[in-house]
Amino acid sequence: MNTGNRDYELLLENAPDATIMIDREGIIRYINLQAERLFLYNREELIGKPLEVLIPERYRAVHRSHRANYARAPRLRMMGVHIKHLAGLCKDGREFPAEISLSPLPEGYVLAGVRSRMNAFPEATANPPMSTLVLLVIIATVLMQMIAAALLYFVLR
Repeated sequence: MNTGNRDYELLLENAPDATIMIDREGIIRYINLQAERLFLYNREELIGKPLEVLIPERYRAVHRSHRANYARAPRLRMMGVHIKHLAGLCKDGREFPAEISLSPLPEGYVLAGVRSRMNAFPEATANPPMSTLVLLVIIATVLMQMIAAALLYFVLR
């Protein structure tokens, strides 16, 4: 990305959502760290590739059509809030329900913010992500420490 302004690069790189910039042909020109984590790709693997590599095969043709329509009348747009079939495709072949925000940029570029909506598909909640399990372990550990501290307080009184 050649913005010439390091502050903007830092802002995009550290955005809380996966951020992808594509050109007018739908070629990926930039992804941030969150996009790498969400889609399980290194940015070097995606830069220069068509955006459709991140979309399940069964939706690719219709996505190309939607992308062409968007290019004719670009505007700020939210997608996936009420659409159950909007999904992203990870490098390992797993799909996840997605919510996407589009922002048009100069010269035909588009900035897409992507969020996973793991609770949107029932099958997605059957196997919670590792971060959820780690959080549950931490909470259980803290609760056990609080109980142990309370017991110790009453024993030493």
